[in-house]
Amino acid sequence: MKQSIIPVWGKAFLLALPFMVSCQKDAEQDFTAGRAENETVAEGSFIVDYTSGAESRAEASVRIRSLDYLVYENSGANGAYVMKKHRSIPDINTETVWPLTRNTMTWAQREALKDTLNTSCDYKVVFVANADTDIWDEEVLKNVGTENTFEDARLFLPSIKTFDDTNMYYMWTGELSGASYSKNNPASMQILLERMINRVEVKLDESIPYTEDELNTYISAEIDRYYEELISSYPEGKIYTYIRECMESLSEKFGLGAWIIYDDQKNILISDIQQPAFISKFISDLDGLCPGVTTDFKNLLNSSAKLLTYWLSANQVKIVYQENSHADGLDFNKKTVGSQNADSHFYALNNNLFTYYTFGNNDAQSNTLNHVERFEFYKDNNLLFSLSGIAFNFDEIVGGNHLVKIVCNPIGLFEDNAKEEKVISNLNLKSRLEWTDNHFDIGIGKSLSTFEKRLNENSSYNGTLDNMNLSFNYPLVTFSPIWTLQK
Repeated sequence: MKQSIIPVWGKAFLLALPFMVSCQKDAEQDFTAGRAENETVAEGSFIVDYTSGAESRAEASVRIRSLDYLVYENSGANGAYVMKKHRSIPDINTETVWPLTRNTMTWAQREALKDTLNTSCDYKVVFVANADTDIWDEEVLKNVGTENTFEDARLFLPSIKTFDDTNMYYMWTGELSGASYSKNNPASMQILLERMINRVEVKLDESIPYTEDELNTYISAEIDRYYEELISSYPEGKIYTYIRECMESLSEKFGLGAWIIYDDQKNILISDIQQPAFISKFISDLDGLCPGVTTDFKNLLNSSAKLLTYWLSANQVKIVYQENSHADGLDFNKKTVGSQNADSHFYALNNNLFTYYTFGNNDAQSNTLNHVERFEFYKDNNLLFSLSGIAFNFDEIVGGNHLVKIVCNPIGLFEDNAKEEKVISNLNLKSRLEWTDNHFDIGIGKSLSTFEKRLNENSSYNGTLDNMNLSFNYPLVTFSPIWTLQK
């Protein structure tokens, strides 16, 4: 799967948050929304203008419900950036005018962005949108206390509620070196709040009918197609292969003891039962030889294929990840962290489609995250069936802000690696062969009955040529889904 075909989901939000940062300890400076030409800047202070254009104003007022502002300081002692300030910017609501500027900010917002920083230190600044506890009824932004470092911080997926268009996570991080600026050398940094979440839409293949009668016809046709592939793709067909192996095994059991006079006839017999025409006819009569074997096989397929009807009736989906693969955390370096925490959400299944949200992977080449073990389909909290997610192809997506659409055919791939033993009882092999003197080229001093007697007395097959029990293998078929990225 190529990332180039994964669409960027939407615009990131650009903010304008200019404020003065004083280099003098213990000297608070008033918030400023940009420097006027005649503005006086205190000695030992420099202005940091977090500015940008004014894109996505209307969207931001709906999609940004909270904004956390965090500052980490590195004094040079051990290289760690330690929490210095963590403030929740007030008055972020649907009435907020974006981008935030001196003219659009409330007084409380200006107060929240007042800062006093030290020129001898370096800083990392973080803005996180929609991580407020009131949104999620739980703490999703963790390890952001005064004792924590920049590396400790984690933004976790919610475990109680799920995302929608009004509460997805956005983040921006930047760095400041206090020694690089002065009152005459202001810093200017652009804040770009980027969405950290991916939306994944999974829907049933539209080629699969959605009405019961049409679906039953479709399932029957698919079963016939799979069965024909098993028996008719000579010489690769699995049933053909198993019957041929059975005849090869039977051939090895033919013996004549010390009576080598019938070796030529034995070789004719061996050649007969290994001929493609004989094997094909044997397969065509398989239901008569081993009653119900094809019916049982098709019933197995039919019961498996019925999961299509379960998909149509399900209304909830749960996702079970492989060990340590659930990408449920994000650090302030924007690196996803995996864990063994289960995804407890039930995702709604409507119109044969379900949607879920998650962080992306960090590296497409050595991806270790978002490996789905299975999808569990429920109707009113009752499990109906599961689909393997081993081949689910979302786990290569790196980063956030992707809209990924995947189509599923639950019975798109059938596998027949397993096999079971079947037994044909009371098989009359003579009746299936041209058992005549002419066919076996019985010459003077030989007889077909003697040939048969010697075979029955000196061979290791189970029974006699006109009444033997013959074991053969038959494929055990299971269905696997095909997951297709929709372009």
